[in-house]
Amino acid sequence: MSEKVVQHDPEIADGRAAWKLALTKTPTALRIERSLRVLGEGQLVAVQSRGHAGAQEAVVYDLFRVENDLIAEHWRVFEDVPEKSDNANGMF
Repeated sequence: MSEKVVQHDPEIADGRAAWKLALTKTPTALRIERSLRVLGEGQLVAVQSRGHAGAQEAVVYDLFRVENDLIAEHWRVFEDVPEKSDNANGMF
């Protein structure tokens, strides 16, 4: 990860040290438990994961921009998995 990593997750400050601290501190409300899909093209890598936001199951999407083989930028979006779905496909 680049020392100058730009962070778009509002719960993590910019920089490698801040991200390392966020990954090692006591887990917050969002816990990633299993990565399901990894997609990459050019400088972008997307990861779909399964986890929990508090007690609620959640789907998590992380998007990374890579520069010189290091993470240069990061975005994260997560959404609660509803108990009932209007289709049989599910979120995973």
